[in-house]
Amino acid sequence: MSQIQSSINNFTFSYPNSSLTIQNLNLKLNSGDKIALIGSNGVGKTTILNQIWKRSFENDSSVSLAHRKAYFTQHLPKLDFNSQKITENYYDLLLEIFIKDQEQNHGKNLDFYPENFADWIMEIVAEPITDFRSDLSVYLAAFRLIPSQLPSRFGLLSPGTQKKVLLSILLASSPDLILADELTNHLDKEAIQALGNIFERVKTPILLIDHNQSFLQAAVNQYIFIPDNKDRFPIHFKGSYKEFRAYLDELQSQQTSQYNALIREKKNLEAKSDDLQKLARQYSESAKIGAMKRATARSLENLENDPILGNADLSKSVKFKVQDQKGKIKANLLCRSNLKDPLVFLVGQNKTQTIKDFELYQGQRVRISGKNGIGKSTLVKSLFYQLQNGSQVGFDQYVSGAWDIGDKIDRKAVFMLIQVTDYPDGQTLENYLMDRTDIDPYQFNHFLKSLELSKFSLNTFISNLSLGEFIRLQLGVMSKMLSDIRLIILDEPGNFLDVFTQKALVEMLDKYRYSLLLITHDDILADQIGFEREVRLS
Repeated sequence: MSQIQSSINNFTFSYPNSSLTIQNLNLKLNSGDKIALIGSNGVGKTTILNQIWKRSFENDSSVSLAHRKAYFTQHLPKLDFNSQKITENYYDLLLEIFIKDQEQNHGKNLDFYPENFADWIMEIVAEPITDFRSDLSVYLAAFRLIPSQLPSRFGLLSPGTQKKVLLSILLASSPDLILADELTNHLDKEAIQALGNIFERVKTPILLIDHNQSFLQAAVNQYIFIPDNKDRFPIHFKGSYKEFRAYLDELQSQQTSQYNALIREKKNLEAKSDDLQKLARQYSESAKIGAMKRATARSLENLENDPILGNADLSKSVKFKVQDQKGKIKANLLCRSNLKDPLVFLVGQNKTQTIKDFELYQGQRVRISGKNGIGKSTLVKSLFYQLQNGSQVGFDQYVSGAWDIGDKIDRKAVFMLIQVTDYPDGQTLENYLMDRTDIDPYQFNHFLKSLELSKFSLNTFISNLSLGEFIRLQLGVMSKMLSDIRLIILDEPGNFLDVFTQKALVEMLDKYRYSLLLITHDDILADQIGFEREVRLS
């Protein structure tokens, strides 16, 4: 039996004057434990992870974490150091990440060790990591990275490649415990598989948040589910992701049955109360009728306080309301890369990607796959830009060529979910909806309620939403336009998006009959959405 290095005991947290985030979390993190926090977007998963980390430095009795611990946050740092330094002095590199991130983000958004970072650096320098350089080489190789072939500047790397570099540094530092938020976002399929293999081999306990279902199935062996109700008692499940989802579905089914039974009981009691009121008016209220009225009122009051009645659903997963599109779609050519003037774009410091034979027909669903940095996002962005603007002029100085647009599409009939890395600057929810929808402004609040976003007011800045809630908002906008959309482009829709809203997205797309371009590294999500053809860039 391995020695327990980290534990969380009766951990409870809520912000002042705010609803409860979690109540009485108890967890022991042993060697080999890979534990995922699961719950709806906005339920507070990142807040919980942040607070666990913070309390580990505050001598809080509810949190006892290993001395050599690491925290990998969901935000990539906006850095531009020389990427070749990953083969040089590790400590100088970490310090450079820390200093530059402090300068650019004012300490709000550190990528590693968000608090007590400088103290951690001093401790680790005094306690050198054995074989760090060789371990770093192994992890870089596992992610198929060769430092000498990387662009000279970190800022030129794709988000996925940046993440591979930072993950390699993190893993090579050999922490005794890892906290990680959205590890698989931006990573390609091969990197996700490599990370799963690393987790299987490395016995370091890990507490993480992730929404990639393929990764959860492959790499995680325990789940902490945080229900979206007022009590917020976590549910701890040990087993595979498939078993966990089946368990949750059964639990939800039982709760729904109990809820329906309570509703029937409530209606019966209300009818009985009405009958007693009529009797009292008709015959004057006797002691017996009065006692029966009071007993019925008490039963109704007890029923109203039943937690099941107030929380029928374990998670507040949105259901996008759309009309089913019916009718046969003519398979007309929608677009293709122009054979006479192929698309050529920069995908590295000295490498280019050339697209000569990409075709898409009306009604087709095509998955675009390939490694990080190969040009998948640039490809779909260039198509979206030309459909919106009529040409490639002004799109990107590193892209040449053009698309041959076959069946003409109105620019409003194209929707693109861009791979989310940050929020739009300075926009409120009201601004965002007015700019992007024709919803009557009087209906904005109702629209937010339908997306389980009613806790936010219209003057709330988009940046106050979680990134998952921001994606949910965009998908809600798409659902309102779905009957008029002829092409949907989804670039990593599973990033940050909770698994329950992913299910709602799949159900929405089941009713969509026109063209779809999909980029995702989650095989389970791709299969759920469905695609007829896969185009792999190499």
